[in-house]
Amino acid sequence: RAFHAQRQLMRRAASGLRHHSLRRCFSRWEGSAEARAEKARIMRGKLSIAFGMRRQEARALNSWKHAMHERRRMLRGLASFLHAETARAWRCWLPARAHASEARRRMTRV
Repeated sequence: RAFHAQRQLMRRAASGLRHHSLRRCFSRWEGSAEARAEKARIMRGKLSIAFGMRRQEARALNSWKHAMHERRRMLRGLASFLHAETARAWRCWLPARAHASEARRRMTRV
């Protein structure tokens, strides 16, 4: 059992030496993600203090934002239904435009 544990440690150490740059990149990313999460947590606290927002008020604001998002989605769906021909034209034109832009980009690449 001890031999197996020692072998695992040696294997991890060898892997760490072999993949040093990957391990360093992951550690750096992990550190920056933790720092960002901490900054976001502090900012949320400061914003709630600055605006005097309590939990119930925050919930109300979030539900209002959700209702506005849903309203926007419904209006977009209604507009698509009412103007089906225009919507169909846009759906055909947008991919064609993207294809033409990509072809132009490839031709100008040196």
